[in-house]
Amino acid sequence: MNTEIRNTLKYMKIYNHFKTLILNGVLTKDDKLPTESELVSAFDVSRITVIKAMNMLTADGYVYRIQGGGTFVASREEGLRAGSGVEFISLITSCSPQGREIELIHSIESKIKQSGYLLSVSSSNDDPELELQLVREMREKAKGIILYLARSNRNVDLFYDLFQARYPIVYVDKFPFNVPGSYVVSDNIDGGYQLGRRLVELGHRRIGLVFHRITEFTSETHRVDGFMKAMSEAGIPRSDISLFSVQEKGADDEMQRLFAALAFQPEEGGITALFVCNGVVLHTIAEYMNEKRIVLPEHFIFATFDSIYPAASPFPLLTAEQDFNEIGAASASLILRQIHSPDFFDEHVSIPVRIVDPTASKT
Repeated sequence: MNTEIRNTLKYMKIYNHFKTLILNGVLTKDDKLPTESELVSAFDVSRITVIKAMNMLTADGYVYRIQGGGTFVASREEGLRAGSGVEFISLITSCSPQGREIELIHSIESKIKQSGYLLSVSSSNDDPELELQLVREMREKAKGIILYLARSNRNVDLFYDLFQARYPIVYVDKFPFNVPGSYVVSDNIDGGYQLGRRLVELGHRRIGLVFHRITEFTSETHRVDGFMKAMSEAGIPRSDISLFSVQEKGADDEMQRLFAALAFQPEEGGITALFVCNGVVLHTIAEYMNEKRIVLPEHFIFATFDSIYPAASPFPLLTAEQDFNEIGAASASLILRQIHSPDFFDEHVSIPVRIVDPTASKT
């Protein structure tokens, strides 16, 4: 990770820390924040990083400053006045920025700076209620919103209102079900198709399909669609595809059912491969395997989107890698076009994925 991206993560950590305290009511109107020197020591960062985080909080209306007196939590009215002279675009992510989200942020920020805008970053913590609150708030203050959805089927009434009002908003990674609008996503259908086809080429006929919340994520829905297309073309009946839903970390009942299916020998009809629609779910599975000391059958393989292992995977792993730099650049271009051309909307961009196949040299 280069220095610029690391610094982005640091100031956002401070920004999100105080924003969460304010939104949750831990800090209230006129409460005083620590001094710059205290924040430098507490977060182990430079003074420039602290100033950037405080500038973002001020621009977004969460705090106000008194020359020589310090930084204080603002009321809503004071916050709007404090940020009235700053033009910014709001990025709302579904989780605390890390890894691929940092790539996304860096790419968006680089693009919109060229047009004179600041980037404000918030996190919904994968909570649709907090997402609703953040979108409503930023609608009043930001020139436009780039939204990394928490769920595809929540808050659709608000998103339809934004569409009708032609408010500039671009969805990334997922998009709301049945709501017109602009979005930038990975080519999830093709990624699911390529992973499924490669598993068949490797000789796998009985495959487990693992998803998180398929009815809530357009991304997972499309990955399943692509995967099932590959199975259909290969003549594999749906009855040979075993379905598993791993909803939350520690879902032991579903994990036990999953690994009971893997324990059979292939000649007895057991599963020989898993297509896991969500990389986070794969991480949950890997942690469970480690905790239970589960040893997989020989030649077993996983397929998923985005490898969570920066070096070598502890098991054979096919991945469809998403290009979050391209997703960020495309979403920034779309939001800028919407801001400058109010009639521009309902544009869809699909970014190709890259298949990483560690088995390619062995076949």
